[in-house]
Amino acid sequence: MAEYQSEFTQLIQLINTSAHTVAQGYSDAGLPHPSANDGTPPLSAHTAAQAATHQASLTLVAACRQIIASVMVPTTYVHEIAMAFHYSVAIRVAIEAHVAEALRDAGDKGLHVNEIAKYSNINPEKLARMLRILAIHHIFKEVTPNVFANNRASLTFDKGKDAKTLAATDPAEWYEGSNGYAALFTLAGEDGMKSSVHLPDILQDPKVANSYDPMDTATVKAVGQGYWDYLSAAGNETKLRRFNTAMIGSQILISAGDRLLDCINWGELPSGSVCVDIGGGVGTQSMLIRNEHPHLKMIVQDTASLEKQAKQFWASVDPGAIPSGRVEWSINDYLGPQPVKDAAPEDSHRHNLSDEKAVQLLRRVRDACSPASKVILADHLIPFACPTPPNSETASLVKKPDVPAPLLNNMGVSRGYLLDIFMMSLYNAQERTIEQWNSVVTKADFKIDYIAGNEGAIVYIVLSPTPPGERTPLCKF
Repeated sequence: MAEYQSEFTQLIQLINTSAHTVAQGYSDAGLPHPSANDGTPPLSAHTAAQAATHQASLTLVAACRQIIASVMVPTTYVHEIAMAFHYSVAIRVAIEAHVAEALRDAGDKGLHVNEIAKYSNINPEKLARMLRILAIHHIFKEVTPNVFANNRASLTFDKGKDAKTLAATDPAEWYEGSNGYAALFTLAGEDGMKSSVHLPDILQDPKVANSYDPMDTATVKAVGQGYWDYLSAAGNETKLRRFNTAMIGSQILISAGDRLLDCINWGELPSGSVCVDIGGGVGTQSMLIRNEHPHLKMIVQDTASLEKQAKQFWASVDPGAIPSGRVEWSINDYLGPQPVKDAAPEDSHRHNLSDEKAVQLLRRVRDACSPASKVILADHLIPFACPTPPNSETASLVKKPDVPAPLLNNMGVSRGYLLDIFMMSLYNAQERTIEQWNSVVTKADFKIDYIAGNEGAIVYIVLSPTPPGERTPLCKF
């Protein structure tokens, strides 16, 4: 008879075995073991991408989070989560005070907060308190009292310019030319927070509680207009430019290039085949495809507000792409008719639309498809927090790694769920489960062929048009 193991001992065992696997993966690659205190850019991208090391890392994080929840006093645990919005505040303060840039040349010895504060208007003592709340969560490190240094997490705040230049630059220019991460973080810490604080009131308001209209959102309650109108309003040019750069960061951050390149056989498409990236931002994912398959013509479509940055982006990464016609960046209304007919694959991002709007957009895409067209949806695939029984219609579509007991079904990965609430606050939209995705695409006259990627992460859902005789009637929501 097997010896009984408590949940606690199971978690300890998972932590030990997965930590050993991660350590061995780094050792086998000739790399130092990962450390939160490391102030040099991570060298472990290849190692972390290896399947065994990656899965062990997920298990380790999930088990550590669960054991923390198990041993902390419940009131302390919940109270810390309830006050976690202060971390977002501190991150925004540090980024806008150019702290990572000020510390760039200081190395492990760090810099006194009095020196760091010279690049902003923030009182040094108050800035130290902001940095300290981050340091106790392993973002920056406090070397000696009031002396701070960068570490592996705070390096992501660096906007690529020196602190002195940033301090003398218009805030509208801070994020230009950066990788977009800092813009993405401050977007969440400002627009996201200002909207989400009103979400409980919206959810309880009987007039709008059951609405999915983008004008019945927490954002409208916060700023008096829909989010797109807010960004486009006079006086918000800095916010719009930050948003556009944040979308570059978001696409780089979430892009699973290997899965995108493997989700269909791009190489078999005839030379000159047209691929349309709908809502593709500046075109970071199209760039990945073009780099590997230059025989394809890429058309990236998004809103007019992104046009300038998109052209700057392509001029920097591939100056000849747009002039030669190999890449086309065009303005298009997501919900209007799709002007490009019979494209080979079409790539689309739909988490900022309600189900009704997502079906409307996909029907427009369906109208432009040939029978051989493929549509690729790039978004999170959200699992439930509990184990789910097999569903005959959808279970075979989903790939997910085995979840060892007693871990939650999401394996400790929370970003997709946080984005889901972010989308609810901004647009009355959402990230989706496989059942929700299947419902949306079926109503839009597509069927899911397969899904590249695991549930709980960014996936690429490959769709084929439904034959005319099998189409569903127009639906009302």
